Amino acid sequence: MSRAVLLCLLAMVALCLAACTSPGLHARASRKLELAVPWQDYDRIAVRTDNGRVALRGSDVADVLIDAELYVQGPTAAEARTALEALELRAKPAPGHPRTLLVELVVPGHLANRSPGATISITLPQDCTADVKTSNGAIHAENLAGDAALESNNGAVRVADVLGTLSVETSNGRVDVQRVAGDCVVRTSNGGIKVVDASGSLDIRTTNGSIHASASPPTTAAVTLRASNGSIDATLCASLSAAVELRTSNGTVSADFGSATVSNASGGRQHLRADLNDAAGGRVSAHTSNGSVRMRFR
Repeated sequence: MSRAVLLCLLAMVALCLAACTSPGLHARASRKLELAVPWQDYDRIAVRTDNGRVALRGSDVADVLIDAELYVQGPTAAEARTALEALELRAKPAPGHPRTLLVELVVPGHLANRSPGATISITLPQDCTADVKTSNGAIHAENLAGDAALESNNGAVRVADVLGTLSVETSNGRVDVQRVAGDCVVRTSNGGIKVVDASGSLDIRTTNGSIHASASPPTTAAVTLRASNGSIDATLCASLSAAVELRTSNGTVSADFGSATVSNASGGRQHLRADLNDAAGGRVSAHTSNGSVRMRFR
C-alpha cells in the first residue's frame, strides 16, 4: 500500500472517530410512567403524539390505565435527561369537550428537534369512540366497543374486535384487521392490507401492496378494493345483491360466484362485469393496475 493511500485511509478513520464523538450525534434519555385516570362518563378518547407506538385496548377495569415510556435526545446524556423532564404526558378532558378524554404528549417548542416521543399503552374500561393519531409509530387496537379512527404517517396498524365502524390511515405500513362489526375504511400508501371477518361496507385502498379481504357485508352494501401495484384476493357472501366489476391492467381477473344468481355477465381476461342476485343496489368494485384480481362468493 502506498504512503499516499495509507495517509488517506488514516484521515478517513480520524474523521469517522471525530463524527462518533461529535455532539451532533445525540444521546437518548427515557423514563417510564404509569397513570390511573378516573372514568368520568367519557364517550370519546383521543390520543395524540408525534412519535411513538400507541396501543389501545378495552377491558373490564375501573379506571383508564396508561403505561407509557417518554423519550428524547440531546447533545449529551445530561442534556437529554434535562430535556426529558420537560416532556409531559397529559390525560384530562379535552378543552371545550368535557366528554372527551385527551391523552397527549406535550413537548415544549424548543425540544421539537430533539426527536421527542412516547410509547403509550392504554386500557379502557367502557364503551367509547377512539381517535388515535401518531406521526411516526405503529398502532395496535383491540376489543373496542365503539367506533375507531386510527391514523399514523409511518407505521403498521393492527386492529382486532371493533364493534363500531373503523377508519385506518397510514402512509408507510401494513394494515391487519380482524373482526369489525361496522363499515371499514382502510388506506395505506406502501404496504399490504388484510381484512378478515368484516360485517359492514368496505373501502380498502393501497398504492404499493396487495389486498386480502374476507367479509359478510349487508345485501346491498358497497365494497371497493383498489391497488396500484399488488394483487386483490377477496371472499364475500353469496347473498350480496350487487353489480360486480373486476378490472386489472397487468394481470388476470377471475370470479367464483358460488350459489349466487348471475346475470348480464361480460368481460374477458382482464375485465369482468356481472349482476349478482338482481343487483338491487349493492356494488362490488375491485381494480388494480399491476396484479391479478380473484373474487369468491360463498
